[in-house]
Amino acid sequence: MKKRHKLSPSVIRTILITIITVLTFGIFIGILSIKLNNPYHVSLYNYESYLSKKIIDKVKKNYSYHVFTEINEFTKAINTEKAVAGVGSDHQIAQLILENKIKKINFERIFGTNNKEKIYEFYSPIVREHLDKFDKWIIEEVKRNNPDNIKNGMKNGIFLPYLVYNEDGIIQGAEIDGQEGVDSFYQYLVPYFIQDKVIAYNINNKYRPHLKDIENIQFENTDWTTILKTLINKHNYNRTYWTNSYLDNAMIGQFYAHESGKENYIVDNKVVDITDENYKKILNYFTEFVYETTGATIKENDRNKLVTNGLELVNEIIEPASTKADIAIMYNGDSLDSYFSEDNFSKLTDTQIKYIRPHNNYVLLDAWIISKSTNDDESNKLLDFMKENILMGSNETEENITNHFFEHLLKNINANLSIEEYLKPENFSKYYDTYKDSFDFLPVIQNFDAINYTPAYLNVNNFLNKYYFKNADGTDDLIAKDIFTISNTDQVNHQIYQPINLKLKTKIVDYYYQITKS
Repeated sequence: MKKRHKLSPSVIRTILITIITVLTFGIFIGILSIKLNNPYHVSLYNYESYLSKKIIDKVKKNYSYHVFTEINEFTKAINTEKAVAGVGSDHQIAQLILENKIKKINFERIFGTNNKEKIYEFYSPIVREHLDKFDKWIIEEVKRNNPDNIKNGMKNGIFLPYLVYNEDGIIQGAEIDGQEGVDSFYQYLVPYFIQDKVIAYNINNKYRPHLKDIENIQFENTDWTTILKTLINKHNYNRTYWTNSYLDNAMIGQFYAHESGKENYIVDNKVVDITDENYKKILNYFTEFVYETTGATIKENDRNKLVTNGLELVNEIIEPASTKADIAIMYNGDSLDSYFSEDNFSKLTDTQIKYIRPHNNYVLLDAWIISKSTNDDESNKLLDFMKENILMGSNETEENITNHFFEHLLKNINANLSIEEYLKPENFSKYYDTYKDSFDFLPVIQNFDAINYTPAYLNVNNFLNKYYFKNADGTDDLIAKDIFTISNTDQVNHQIYQPINLKLKTKIVDYYYQITKS
């Protein structure tokens, strides 16, 4: 028998090192290959259910797409530079502007112009008014933060905004980004959807048999207390669902206190600011309002339920079950989604809800913003993508949008008809299902068809008002049109959401949690 030779320790060590080196190199090559085949995608953030599925699929091919339920999640992602861009809300955006966390938009990439007047022409009147209100808020905030109007100063490591005056001593605006020139709120955002608040109530006795005399519901006025007491005390509406937002509900507290004569919270048609001194009192007014109108505390979940997700509110108010919401305080877009109930529950064919807009109301603008840390090449690439895949059609004329639609519609019908022939009642009814399925011809229209929130764009809304809300006989659905339309009138007084700094917001959120959670 031959004698076996043992390998020396040095040889074994050499072999092991060689094997480990080869394996490590192989793993490195594998990772590199994955990276090359799946390049890093920068992160976009958006609210849940706030883009059509078709558009989301396109976004995911180019970006890492994140959804959130609380706006604070997106704020944190901006502050930590994890988010390149996303959809924010007006009050959050205003605070980020003052903190120099987001950059100005190159509107040339989207609208073909950076001229304010031309850009404003694309927006609906309520959006223009809204943007201007935030400019006024920014001016007042700069006065508070920089009372001596120190120029080119720093505070907490960031540029300290100051006011710019003309030769006559009139305020022109604020200098915010440290570069010469007055800075305006509109420059930092691309408007997306705008929404206000409605009180929706179920009218289906089959699935809500406890409701009484629903055919005769009438409101003496549209203050918050009257609306809820009418539904609850006179018509036996038992379960009220609320949007779980400290700002929404703080403002409801202010409206209640003002309408009931407890506090003068609306001065010169503007709701007073929430401060360190009054936030607890305001939130206490909200819980007092809930108890006075519903007969139960906000912590009694069988009577009052706080809901974070708008889609959940939609499903709860229309779901065919006697244990679900009777009343929902919700955004008009969610109310419109509820109105089109068969889209959510196929067994529901008739209208399930009615709604009413309280006189003292608030309006929220959601918009696309870009992080300050994003370089110009990346932001321009993003804006080009948004123009092509999300906002296409937003700067079109109403006539062009209409022509695109009918060209697309007639192609889908696949019949030798002119527009005039199609619009005859007999043909409209015959092809009604195809008509309803033909609002996917432009991204901005397709997105509305999926989301149902009111777009920020004038000509888009004019088109939708004329053609989207049609019954099978060709007549207009006036209820749907009214839910969709947001405007300041004598009947509705809209307030803006107040931007709140981190220190105060932390106090408000902590106290809100304390008084609303069981």
